[in-house]
Amino acid sequence: SCYPEGGNELEHYGNVTSQAECRELCQQEQNCTFFTYYDENHPTALQSSCFTFSDCEMKNKDCRGCFSGPPTCSSCPTPSANGGVWYCQKDDEDEESKENQKCFY
Repeated sequence: SCYPEGGNELEHYGNVTSQAECRELCQQEQNCTFFTYYDENHPTALQSSCFTFSDCEMKNKDCRGCFSGPPTCSSCPTPSANGGVWYCQKDDEDEESKENQKCFY
């Protein structure tokens, strides 16, 4: 998941039902370059929450029940480390996955 740091958090939405809905919220924000969605497997305080970010320099690599990525994407590499589900994360070029496939950061 993306860490809020240095004013990079744009918005926080509650009662979001899916990572797709969170990504759509990011697409609607002019400065959004990443989103993180927390599902029902995450601690209660963040369940069904969506955060939008202007950048994602710091990443939590030990996140469960979280989905992160940019507002739009076509393909993504699949890094070996886990940290929630990532879409189109381009930090690690080990493998290329098919369009719209989930990528693990």
